[in-house]
Amino acid sequence: MKRSLIGFIMVALLLSACGDESFSLPDENGSYAFVSHLKEPSLAVLDLTNDQIEKMEPLESAWSAQIAYGDNQIAALSDDGKEVVNLNLTNGEINTIARLDSHAKAIVYVSEQQAFAVALEDKNEVQLIDEQSGQVLTSIPFAGQLSEMIVADEGRLFVLSTEEERVYHLNVDKGVVENSFSVSGRPAGMFYDGELLWIGGHGKSGELNHMIYGYDGETGLLEQTIDVGLMPIAMTGGQDDSFFVLCHGDHQLYKIKEAEVVGTVEVGQNPNYVYAHHDQLLVSNFDSDTVTIVNKDPFTVAGEVAVGSGPHAIATGEIK
Repeated sequence: MKRSLIGFIMVALLLSACGDESFSLPDENGSYAFVSHLKEPSLAVLDLTNDQIEKMEPLESAWSAQIAYGDNQIAALSDDGKEVVNLNLTNGEINTIARLDSHAKAIVYVSEQQAFAVALEDKNEVQLIDEQSGQVLTSIPFAGQLSEMIVADEGRLFVLSTEEERVYHLNVDKGVVENSFSVSGRPAGMFYDGELLWIGGHGKSGELNHMIYGYDGETGLLEQTIDVGLMPIAMTGGQDDSFFVLCHGDHQLYKIKEAEVVGTVEVGQNPNYVYAHHDQLLVSNFDSDTVTIVNKDPFTVAGEVAVGSGPHAIATGEIK
């Protein structure tokens, strides 16, 4: 009996150590952006109806990445990438989904599996984690250190290794790597247009890059290049076959259509994160402590909002 009681107490203490947080949601219904900060762990809430900061609250640890998924849910990498947490936009609860045994560099949601794929930087593997139970469904090993992931299509991911300068085409359903190919020097940022996988990056050592490279998603052959700004490190999709490229070397955002630059706007200092929300784009400017709001069409700056020290990851959701 004593041993059972001790075991119960130990489990209770373990659960309390992973204890849940609560987050005070806005009172008014509407669309909001949730902006995490790396310098001081906190979450700013930006009201997208009036482009004003609604509130800012501290977090137990900084969120290095965020994704919106499901019915008004946000998942994030917390505790230096060793924890997957969930923010429920219905009740404001922040719950731990899973504790990881290695630092995760990236996270995406695989809707067909109702699971999260996380890229473990130290273990060189991708783990598929069930969104409900937090259990690891599949582990896929890689040769090199992983840095980024994007969803390619149903059941497939593109996984980038900056260290190897290589992209892997991963079939999540089968748990296998279907093919891989070499990419540009010190690569960063990916966007898949359905045919070409576009990749930017910092460039080889001593040669700062100002190009994005379009590789055939199936064969890995380099098909196109586009000259953009200095150090393109993030991309996101647009509309009418357009997409957007963020260059943190010259703090510019570029609009690409039909393999040409069709527009450029200036954002804040040291931008690192771009997020598409309906007909607008949100860019976090790490050194300006702001978020720049950009209209997709016409491609113009709608405003710049002070959001606190060191803004980084962004996700949006509806308060109903």
